[in-house]
Amino acid sequence: MYLQIPSGKEDRILMLRALSLAISKNETPAFDVVVPTEYQTTLSVFEDKYAAYQLAKQTSETKRQSRDLHIKDVETSVIKIAQYLKVKFSGNEKAIAEWGFPVLLGKRSGKISRTYNAENNISLYQRILAKHIEDGENSILSSYNMTAFNTKLNSIVEIHTSYKENRTLARIYSKQHHILLKELLDMARKIARNLRMREDMEPKDLESYGFTVLETSSNSTTESEDEGEISQAS
Repeated sequence: MYLQIPSGKEDRILMLRALSLAISKNETPAFDVVVPTEYQTTLSVFEDKYAAYQLAKQTSETKRQSRDLHIKDVETSVIKIAQYLKVKFSGNEKAIAEWGFPVLLGKRSGKISRTYNAENNISLYQRILAKHIEDGENSILSSYNMTAFNTKLNSIVEIHTSYKENRTLARIYSKQHHILLKELLDMARKIARNLRMREDMEPKDLESYGFTVLETSSNSTTESEDEGEISQAS
């Protein structure tokens, strides 16, 4: 007879929750290798970290999508500005670089060669705006709605900052909840082995603790206990 520890993360969490529920229903648990309160406390902390991870991850993804939509909107103006500058400074391509655009010189002189990612895009937008403000009334972009450009840029920076903050939080909570998950699985394996050693334990009793009982191994080769199945002669 085998007790199976699920391989999927979500299934493992469901098993751990079922084990917690079984522990809470029994004043005197049928195992003595793990302190019940220690397991319950660890699971509670895990749940908090896991929920925080999921929230930060989802928020990060939402902010990323929003940022990219805002960038797509601003790019309409930036492309027009780039085209205008290329015509305006034809033969004097170095002047285009003053507006933040990376310009190739030599045989491919005048070609704007951009690297399209959020950080580079934001940097370019900021340099365009800074040059426009620096030139004041003499700015060659005075015919463009640079007030709206500034407003959109501020929104992009704000959203991008929030995206990075939540991405960092997601990474921190991911590491923390994975450490706790490993601790919980280690305790669950100890409990499973302990329960299997009891002569009065029937399959239905083991399943009430959240474990899946198999008559035979689900694998053709022996699987390590750390990976999934815990066996013991019936």
